Amino acid sequence: MPREEATCVEGGMYFACARCAEIHLTHCSRCGEVIDYDEAYSSPYGRLCECCHDDLFG
Repeated sequence: MPREEATCVEGGMYFACARCAEIHLTHCSRCGEVIDYDEAYSSPYGRLCECCHDDLFG
């Protein structure tokens, strides 16, 4: 699959096809960064990346 058709994750660390992105990825509710669903923090504000979670609750 061409890189431009993939979803970029964690600042270009890896890419995911549309099907994998739909299953395994989510967006941070605060900053919009694409993050792995399993690594997202659940909060009253929605799913958060580590940085936003630390800013709000750290």
